[in-house]
Amino acid sequence: MKNFFVIVSFSLALSFTFPVEAQVSQGRKCLIVAIGDYKYLKRISSENDIPLIKSALEKQGFKDFRILENSQATKKNILAELTRLEKDTKAGDMVVIHFSAHGQGIPDDNGDEPDGVDESICCYGAEQYLSDTYRGEEHIRDDLLGEKLDKIREKAGEKGQVLVLLDACFSGSGTRGEGKVSRGIGNLLIKKGSVVEKAIKDGLTFGEKDLTKGNGKLSPMTVLSAARADELNYEYLDQGSLSYAFNKALTSNTGKEVSYRSLFAGIISTMSTIVPYQNPVAEGEGIDLPVFGEGLTVAPEYFNVLEFDHEKKLALLSGGKIAGIYPSSKIAFYKAGMTDTTGQMLYFTGEVVSSGSLTSIVKLQKLPGDLTPQAVWCWLREASLPLDTVKIAIKGDVLQILPKGFLEDVKKFKLAKIVDKKDAGDLSIEKSETPGLFKVVSTGTGTVLLDETKDEARLKQVIRNFTKARLFESMNFNYPDITPGMELIPVRFDKDKRKVTDTLQIKDYFKDGVLTVGDDNYFMIKIRNTGERKAFFNIVSIEEDSRIMLLIPWLKKNESPANYFIEPGEEFVIPNFVYRFRNKSPFNYTSETIKIIFTLQPLDLRYAFMRSAGDDPGNYGGNNSILEEIMKMDDGFMSRGTLDVLQDEKISTFKITIRKKRL
Repeated sequence: MKNFFVIVSFSLALSFTFPVEAQVSQGRKCLIVAIGDYKYLKRISSENDIPLIKSALEKQGFKDFRILENSQATKKNILAELTRLEKDTKAGDMVVIHFSAHGQGIPDDNGDEPDGVDESICCYGAEQYLSDTYRGEEHIRDDLLGEKLDKIREKAGEKGQVLVLLDACFSGSGTRGEGKVSRGIGNLLIKKGSVVEKAIKDGLTFGEKDLTKGNGKLSPMTVLSAARADELNYEYLDQGSLSYAFNKALTSNTGKEVSYRSLFAGIISTMSTIVPYQNPVAEGEGIDLPVFGEGLTVAPEYFNVLEFDHEKKLALLSGGKIAGIYPSSKIAFYKAGMTDTTGQMLYFTGEVVSSGSLTSIVKLQKLPGDLTPQAVWCWLREASLPLDTVKIAIKGDVLQILPKGFLEDVKKFKLAKIVDKKDAGDLSIEKSETPGLFKVVSTGTGTVLLDETKDEARLKQVIRNFTKARLFESMNFNYPDITPGMELIPVRFDKDKRKVTDTLQIKDYFKDGVLTVGDDNYFMIKIRNTGERKAFFNIVSIEEDSRIMLLIPWLKKNESPANYFIEPGEEFVIPNFVYRFRNKSPFNYTSETIKIIFTLQPLDLRYAFMRSAGDDPGNYGGNNSILEEIMKMDDGFMSRGTLDVLQDEKISTFKITIRKKRL
């Protein structure tokens, strides 16, 4: 890297994905409990989580699956299955236990909970309130679950591992995301009309510290929960948000060896996009161990054909939305067994007409009548990425003071829509303190993005900026020859002398498995390229107010992006570059994203940023890119529903999500 940089102070956020496919030697067992069609409680889509968990673990060598679904998942059956799992577990085994269900708080019955509330899993016959006929017989308290888990851990021993996934929630707030399906009962399990005093808990989600701490004879355990104890857990595409993110992280084809902490970072990366107001939690002493304890290999880039419909010329593929395959994507088909398609004869191509989470249907240009699914492998040739729709809620009687024609203009935007005023929305347009004026608020962070105005142009610009930020954060690319990595190095920084005086331990900044920082924390950034090709890099931050900031290269006239590169196998700390994290929102916690973008050719994002701000960037110094298209977003772009990405655009990205706290 040729350039040296001056020290600056920015507000950042970070998130990364390193997941995984294992080489198997230990016994691997999984219990999945999925209750969606409850006898007495509201329906949720837990059954759809089963293929997400099963398919992800099958790629890790799991074959032993025990599944309890809906009416099978009574308290008696769940406890019996945990006992059977204990008996079948041997020393060194890897055990996964997954719950997709409602969760509910119960007043503590033994004084071991600091907030006075036990967490519990709602089994099939659970009811919402205590009564003369229901005394909690179908609720499993965390204490009882902890006892069962400890017995399994004892059998697995010190060389085994236990991973618990909780796609449920235990919140009583019910204040976020009105109209969305959430998993959790909004009241404590008490008699209807009763009042129970309880403290507010922020931290461990299911079970207290003694649940996850071994005694030297137990296997280490890691617990991944979909939400904090004071939050609801929302579904995404009729699936559990944690189940979806776990599948995406575990089957990602980036990375070679990961810890549970890195896996969790990948989960955060996905959940911060699909359920942005929800904070997943990681607990347990196994969090820094390698996932399932062995070296990990990269998943194949190709997809299998599951079935052909020769009459209609359709193919059912083994990859779907989690793998980045969306409608309008282009698929290329080659002879099976071909790992490198360079210069090889193409059989035929097709276009995706529909896609689910794990599978997709492709309309083919041609299909030989004697061709079998086993004879071909296929690759994603051109991705068509769905662009998230920004929901705009019009609050109160502000409609009468909005600019004329605004609603009609928004109706033309496929990337934005007006929703019912009862919906929380992503953006909220509300009255300002000054009569006749309005403001725009980001619902997730409470940040006021625009205030005291009647300017339609500024209003539409705020909507565009918010959409840009969402797109930039969700654009995750992987070109295998250039593999980015990023690491934060906490430092002591003397503000008066503008000098770093010491380096600190990053592990001290994790809270519930999430990197958590405040205004007084400073960091330097180390980047690395573990790929095989020289890469040029840009670093972008996405702030809580939806502003996208280009940190590197510098925003100055004629700055050359060709000066910012990293050789294969190289890593370095960006010199004279220090960051500080600030929470500007009214909430105790918020997050921001920092994203590193590696490209095979120089990418001049500086040019797009400066032009969009009305500045003169000087000479253009890079190649065209999808990311520049996002930065140049106008009303025409907002009217499109997809974004075409040529697969020969050599981009890899890496992001880190940071939770920022108020001091």
